[in-house]
Amino acid sequence: MEFRDNDKNLAGLDIELQQKLGEALGVKVEVVESPFDQLINSAQTGRVDVVMSGISDTMERQKTADFVDYFKSRAGCTPREAGQASSPSSRTPVARNWL
Repeated sequence: MEFRDNDKNLAGLDIELQQKLGEALGVKVEVVESPFDQLINSAQTGRVDVVMSGISDTMERQKTADFVDYFKSRAGCTPREAGQASSPSSRTPVARNWL
């Protein structure tokens, strides 16, 4: 949920949310990049105070970290053209023309 913009700066929902939380708390936010597989370890070792990323809340990760649900996500699809979507099986619904 973060990416590099045209100027190579980090941007995206996580980055904006971190900045807004920092403003609300009156603290300076410094974004530190870390490989995805090191996010939780970075918090455990004190390299960072908070981890904010599109990291899934799993039972295994709950053993070593606390998670906060700040939004709910769900699966969806976006057809390229109206009426061009098809279902891979009769049990898999496909949304049509909902954009």
